[in-house]
Amino acid sequence: MSKLLKRIHQECSEFIDQSKGNYAEKPLMFDGRFIKRVRVRKKKNKDNDLYDLFDEAFNKEYKDIMGRSIFCNGIHTTPVDEREQFYVFPINGFKILYNPAIDYCQEYENIYRNLQNTMDTVLAKQTFIDMIEYSYKENEFDLADALFSNNEIIFYGIPYFFAVKKDKHPGYRDLLKMISNTTHF
Repeated sequence: MSKLLKRIHQECSEFIDQSKGNYAEKPLMFDGRFIKRVRVRKKKNKDNDLYDLFDEAFNKEYKDIMGRSIFCNGIHTTPVDEREQFYVFPINGFKILYNPAIDYCQEYENIYRNLQNTMDTVLAKQTFIDMIEYSYKENEFDLADALFSNNEIIFYGIPYFFAVKKDKHPGYRDLLKMISNTTHF
């Protein structure tokens, strides 16, 4: 365990510094490991219009954003789904998109459905793409503030991240102390 904590200390220092004690969390399947390195794999496209529209909106900046990124949230008081919650530590060199108005990507499904019900398909798609492009912020915000707001944050441009099971540690600050103390191992 101390080897992975040391790697988090070394490889995630940018996130730890910029987050100023606030955390990102994500539901993941628990496989018995409390600390793990998670590859950002190509997710299978679910033949979902929403995925395609997100990809089209961000295609200029990052191809296949839905398939090769980490969607997570900042500080939340209630779990976002039934899977185990993990603290997320993106490795150095990460890029970020942040939406100050949306808690979860799934909220966009409702918005898109409403657009489809009120206008023709082509206009609904273009309106949705424009809305996504406009609503996500890139490098125009403080990461610590974004994490504290508990809204959705997308980390991208990295091959993997580290995840630490949230309920394994009594507090995030204690976990950060453990990570910072790994330099003594």
